[in-house]
Amino acid sequence: VLLSPQILNADAALTRETWNLLNDSMRTTACVRYQPETIACAMIHLAATRLGTALPDDPPWYRMCDTVSKKEMDEVCAQVEALYARPKAASIPVWQDPSDGED
Repeated sequence: VLLSPQILNADAALTRETWNLLNDSMRTTACVRYQPETIACAMIHLAATRLGTALPDDPPWYRMCDTVSKKEMDEVCAQVEALYARPKAASIPVWQDPSDGED
């Protein structure tokens, strides 16, 4: 993932956003359903979309990875976008202050 934006002449913002999305993708089932190259390309695509950055399309930039399909990239992006659509998790205290305990 770190080399792909360099190959695409991407700026630091795209690289940072891609890395953040990649980390968040680990909260989905993508890592057990798709090849790493597919997830990496999907997160580059999603980051570019979110930042409004154009990527080469003639030929498609993701062809640098032979095994990546646009269909699978879209599926991975949908999983991550669904993650962001969920409400934020609430904090649940898992400990009790001994001074608050029963006597």
